[in-house]
Amino acid sequence: MEHLEGILRQAAAAGCNGVVLTEYSFNRPGPVSRSDRARADRVKRLAAELGIEIIPTVFSPKTLLLVDPNLAEGLPVRNALYAVRNGVARLQPDPPVRLNNPGFEEGPANSPSGWLMRTSGGIRVSVDTTVSQSGSRSLQIIGPDTGTARVDLSQGFEVSPFRQYHVSVYARTQALSNKTALQGWVSGSDDKLLNYPRWSLSPDADWTRLDCTFDSLANRRVTLRLSAIQPRGTLWIDTVNVEETGFVNLLRRPGCPLTVTDGPTVYVEGQDYEPVADPGLGRTPRPGAFADYHAPPDGIRLTASSRIGPSARLRVSYYYCPVIYGVRVTQCLTEPAADDLMRREAQRVQDLLSPTTWMMSHDEMRVINQCEACRKRGMTPGELLADNVRRCAAIVRGINPNAQLAIWSDMFDPAHNARDNYYLVNGSLSGSWNGLPADTTIVNWNSIA
Repeated sequence: MEHLEGILRQAAAAGCNGVVLTEYSFNRPGPVSRSDRARADRVKRLAAELGIEIIPTVFSPKTLLLVDPNLAEGLPVRNALYAVRNGVARLQPDPPVRLNNPGFEEGPANSPSGWLMRTSGGIRVSVDTTVSQSGSRSLQIIGPDTGTARVDLSQGFEVSPFRQYHVSVYARTQALSNKTALQGWVSGSDDKLLNYPRWSLSPDADWTRLDCTFDSLANRRVTLRLSAIQPRGTLWIDTVNVEETGFVNLLRRPGCPLTVTDGPTVYVEGQDYEPVADPGLGRTPRPGAFADYHAPPDGIRLTASSRIGPSARLRVSYYYCPVIYGVRVTQCLTEPAADDLMRREAQRVQDLLSPTTWMMSHDEMRVINQCEACRKRGMTPGELLADNVRRCAAIVRGINPNAQLAIWSDMFDPAHNARDNYYLVNGSLSGSWNGLPADTTIVNWNSIA
């Protein structure tokens, strides 16, 4: 509370007349408590004294997904192979991914075989035979103190379409000043990125495993690119691995069905196998946080009365939540349960703050129109977003008919994000602006020179 009051005083001193307030507890279940109301009244009194308008943010994905992480938008996995043994069906790579020279054990010192390497800006890359995480060699990268030096190591490999994969690489550092120097990107056959990692390194650290995931989508061949950009210090990499994985950030909601079949028979959850869930979804490393990768659930456990045979080979389809840049997750624009939570949030905001202006949090929505709930509607991502904005505006004005609505510009600007080929959005966002009420205040998201 003291921190917020300090911000209000600082804003008033700077000549501001409004402050946007993002408070994730607005979607807390249950009635408004006395302490909640006392805190809100205290903020309103100070804001009135300072001539500051409190503009609450509503419908943030963090607020919704803190309550129910299964409302995240999901990517599809289709017909992953699971083999039963000792009453548990576990993932079988189909087929296993084969990388060439994953530990840099082969090839000359300045050009490890199996990898296409491009360097620029005076960066030095060589095989190191004195330091390794596995085997007898690693790849050492030394970056200059200035400039835009970089190295890109890439390799293509075969995958099955619409499967979930896990990428890992070990890194070691010495006097590394750029903690995000190393990233592992995966692109499809059309060069479109399939993942958006955000690895972070300590300046001086022993071997540390870095992880990310990607969905192969319609691709049968993809390319892994390890990029070290402006490393400013010394970096070693070793033991690169790509493997098919399953149920990491598994989503369970009506619009993201789980299907287990052996071809002719579709098996029933709770009857043929125990309920399947990922305990780490939206809880890693803490409630409300999503990790791109964590240890996956241990397969599918058969019930005592299961019709599934003791050595059956199953095909499993499901949806999982991708994480963009290590933290960013988008909520589904269709699932009805999200509307119920948004109504609860809006009512709580009205009860506590009775605001004049409401800031709707539709920005950087990087996964749209991938789950079954959205795809069944037969709409473009732009139409889905426009429809969602209309519903959100109706929720606010159903509670506060005189509410002034505001929204970030990026998802509705054709020169910004309202276009085709935006992150993992399935289709074009063109036309998203058609859902905005005519009197909505558009808040610029672009930088102003």
